[in-house]
Amino acid sequence: MNVVMDKLRKGLIVSCQAFEGNPFYGPEDILKFALCAQMGGAAGLRLSWPENIRYVKSKLDLPVIGINKIPVDGKYDSKNNIIITPTYESAVEIIDAGCDIAALDGRLIAGRTYDQLKETVDKLKRNYPHILLMADIATTQEGIICAKMGFDILSSTLSGYTHENLHIYDGPDYEIIKQLKTKTDCYVNAEGRIWELSHLDKVMMMGADTVTIGSAITYPHLIVERFNTRFVEDRSKF
Repeated sequence: MNVVMDKLRKGLIVSCQAFEGNPFYGPEDILKFALCAQMGGAAGLRLSWPENIRYVKSKLDLPVIGINKIPVDGKYDSKNNIIITPTYESAVEIIDAGCDIAALDGRLIAGRTYDQLKETVDKLKRNYPHILLMADIATTQEGIICAKMGFDILSSTLSGYTHENLHIYDGPDYEIIKQLKTKTDCYVNAEGRIWELSHLDKVMMMGADTVTIGSAITYPHLIVERFNTRFVEDRSKF
């Protein structure tokens, strides 16, 4: 087993991210989230953008899954566009910043071909053989394709956020975890809409090697919104 995956396997990864406009935007505040994750026993972190990765890695020694979100037409729209580490060059930026695992969008959409993604994977494997590659995917078929390309880890990050599976909105996509473990030899990371301990238990039962949680831990405004929505909906009951 890879040394990094040995540290992460059956462990919790906390996604510490904040876009511009979020009060926690910026390396110093991202570090605070990362330190809290470490205090809570997290096995690893998922961080976006080279500046955040470089700063956090200089302060603590947890394995980092790096991503490099690049907006398209000024928007971070992953439904129709490839924004998560879309190119070889964007992957090199987070690798040079110190990430242990580089995560790329593994979908063949927005004009990207199999050969183009395969070329990126091959070039990264050739030039950075010590770096594990994670494919953020939305469907089992995409995972199978990415496994054949040479990705080391498959992550359900985008399941429920694309046209193929927008119907999956209440909790994680458990089936994709089960299918990826059955149909590939890759490590599998469960990510997306994990809000409850029961969600965590079930994705582990489906065979997930690691679990990444973001919004339920590091997006306070969404946590408030979630509780407040229930309060407003149930106001008449009190």
